[in-house]
Amino acid sequence: MAPDFPYIIGNIHYRDLGHQFPGLIVFTIPASLVALWVFHNVIKHPVIQLLPAGMQQRLRNQTGHFSFLPARRFLAILGSAGLGIASHIIWDSFTHAYSWPWRHSTFLQSWVRIPIVNHRIPMFSLLQYGSTVIGLLALAIWVALWYRRTPVAAVRSPQAHSRFGLAIAMFAIAAAAGTIRATLLIGMPATMARADLYFLICAVTSIAVAFWQLLLYCVLVSSHQVW
Repeated sequence: MAPDFPYIIGNIHYRDLGHQFPGLIVFTIPASLVALWVFHNVIKHPVIQLLPAGMQQRLRNQTGHFSFLPARRFLAILGSAGLGIASHIIWDSFTHAYSWPWRHSTFLQSWVRIPIVNHRIPMFSLLQYGSTVIGLLALAIWVALWYRRTPVAAVRSPQAHSRFGLAIAMFAIAAAAGTIRATLLIGMPATMARADLYFLICAVTSIAVAFWQLLLYCVLVSSHQVW
């Protein structure tokens, strides 16, 4: 997801910063390492409190200290980040218009009619939306299998206190903010092109609002200023 990090400011106009050279080198790779550090040192422990109690109990033994060192480990982390960024960029080239594969493929430029909604969409868009749905389903299945197979940590500690309701409220606020902003900027979309822009603005805004809410919560919890 590192190439999409510019979206956390809620603006769709800085996408190229994370997807093209030299931004891939001077921004995306360093940003992925910073995000990894922030996750383990600021977000990891507070965010667990936002999960259901059953998940908290299964994660107790998986929240240990994180380090970039030794050098061999750092190179492995850097290689993993590079592989993730490369796969993101390559797949984007097949799911967005005006890329090199799109320009040289009549298949990607073709249109497909969706029977349920009776609308035609470009093949590259179908691949984008389809891969998103498949990815989310795969992630949901993995989480379900992990939950079933991971035993509850046998430690003496207070009963897990869940703020899952707060997490739902935060994501509801983010979704509402995205919907309101997209509606104010685009209105109700009358064409597929407008619908694509509507959903892009809605998604980017929702992601940005959700991220900053989550980060603020984690900073406050980590610093013991609140809660």
